[in-house]
Amino acid sequence: MTAELDSLAVSKSRTNIPDIGSISGFSSEGKLKTEDNEPLQSKEDKEEELAHTDSSLTPIRKYILALTLSLSIFLVAMDQTIVTSSLPYIIASLNSSAGYTWIGTSYLLCSCSVLPLYGKLADIVGRKPTMLTAVGLFLVGSAVCGSAPTMGVLIAGRAIQGLGGGGISGLVNIIISDVVPLNERGLFIGCIGATWAIASTIGPLIGGALTTRVTWRWCFYLNLPIGGLGFIVLWFILRIKSPRVNFREGIRRVDWLGVVMVSAATTLLLLALDWGGITYSWSSTIIICFLVFTMVLYVLFFIYEYFIVKWQWTCQPLIPVNLFNDRVRALSLWLGIFHSITFMGTTYYLPFYLQALYGYDAIMAAVILIPEAILMGLFSGVGGTFVSKLGWIYQTLGFGYSITIIGSGLLSLLNAESNTAMRILFPMVLGIGIGPNFQSTLLILQSRIKREEIAVATSTWGYVRTLGMSLGIAIAGVIFQNRISQATGDAYTNTHGMLSLNNPNSILQQVPEGLRVSVQTMVLSLLSGGSAPASVNRVRALTVETLGSFASGDNATDQLLIDNIQLVARHVYSFAFNGVWWAMCGFGGAFLAMFGLGKIEMRMKDEKNGIKEENDEKKNKKNDGEIHE
Repeated sequence: MTAELDSLAVSKSRTNIPDIGSISGFSSEGKLKTEDNEPLQSKEDKEEELAHTDSSLTPIRKYILALTLSLSIFLVAMDQTIVTSSLPYIIASLNSSAGYTWIGTSYLLCSCSVLPLYGKLADIVGRKPTMLTAVGLFLVGSAVCGSAPTMGVLIAGRAIQGLGGGGISGLVNIIISDVVPLNERGLFIGCIGATWAIASTIGPLIGGALTTRVTWRWCFYLNLPIGGLGFIVLWFILRIKSPRVNFREGIRRVDWLGVVMVSAATTLLLLALDWGGITYSWSSTIIICFLVFTMVLYVLFFIYEYFIVKWQWTCQPLIPVNLFNDRVRALSLWLGIFHSITFMGTTYYLPFYLQALYGYDAIMAAVILIPEAILMGLFSGVGGTFVSKLGWIYQTLGFGYSITIIGSGLLSLLNAESNTAMRILFPMVLGIGIGPNFQSTLLILQSRIKREEIAVATSTWGYVRTLGMSLGIAIAGVIFQNRISQATGDAYTNTHGMLSLNNPNSILQQVPEGLRVSVQTMVLSLLSGGSAPASVNRVRALTVETLGSFASGDNATDQLLIDNIQLVARHVYSFAFNGVWWAMCGFGGAFLAMFGLGKIEMRMKDEKNGIKEENDEKKNKKNDGEIHE
């Protein structure tokens, strides 16, 4: 590990300072706070352990470790989108159309629910065993999915993947934060953000290619050799020592009631967001109950976490409430969740947008978005470097959010007649805006915590970020469905409606007069109900056979009818998606909260005595001859 970690640990071993001022609120009396602070460990043992750690993390090993962690996050990010283009083939192969939505939902539920737990286990058990366990679970889940004979087994495999994937996504940032000083961390964490952006974008492209050229099962088997190699490299390269705590003691320190409450609240919230407006209406009893119970569980959870600290119980809080007491920490989480909403609210629906308006298949839509992904990844690394190295916090946040607003606005200018250059360039502008702030909010958060608080703070940031992504998908989906309903619901009653036959400005006026009634009826039928992907696929898959009673028997006439149905549907989609893009512009306005951050210095703080622990302690210890780099 870094010499800064060495300095901090030796200082604690000499003085045995109780961590009263930390976020978690625990004293050091018989209680393990971090991997660097174990009361039962002597000064000589601690120095020997840290000396071994530092000698193992040479610059070459550090970069190999960063590359391996990036590879791990690449698999996790890609796995969230790789099945998008493979779903029809999976349904046909397993002869089951029931429950296919759970292929994605089961992964998301398990991934998000376990994020806070992994952060705490990383403190109690250690980074290395926790990370290897997460990678192992991800590989087991991949093997189960690839060999699944039924839809139920596939969903179970995706749940196991989520249990591992959630841990990987949280622990990668924790480990990077352990081995890299804060003022150098931006480049490494920025590369992680870049990897996530690129992998999630090219996932449908890789999935489509594997499905059409080999089999959909290789969407999951692909993880085994790459993930297996990563597991081996982590086994030998990762040299972060684990706390010397027996298994029973470690289990006692886990806040299991907190785990149950936050998992239940997360599950109910994500189910409500996933089912609302599609499986059940937003005003239905089940959705309202899910949302109410979610709020109640979150309130009870934070009350419980507060009393864990106040009464100093044996277990340690899963998400310490004091994390939200500091203005900068709270605002960094606020900015992070709104960045996640705009990121997922736009990038999740862009492939469907391109398929709906321009008739691209999933692979071609992914190809169109590759330049956006590359720029998003590039600016993620640049943004992280600017924040941690140059301290350009306001510049990075302001630039990123402003360009995001501009990019979302440009998307609203696209229509069914837009040329190819506009289809490529406008998403590229969006990518330039989203990229810089992928990890900048995490760096801001880490500037206000102590080193032993890295795991719990970083896992909380990851949890909030994942919830933001879910909210982005749900909010955009609701807006899309409402705009579709607005366009189709008043077709017969509103003479100024978009699909009204009596509206002289209606898109139906572009349809041959003899086909207008048939086109209107078919469009209303195809666009009513279901999610955006389902609606898009129904229109794209329209054939003479699916015309039913509207088929005339003449191939030329029937093809003309299909062409006009798709023309009208494209204009309705453009109207619906424009509402999504404008809403994302509004969410981008959350960047105004950055003006409440105040002056921030990109160095971790010792909250007890207020000194800089990054360089000052290092210099003092070197002068005393106690640190040898």
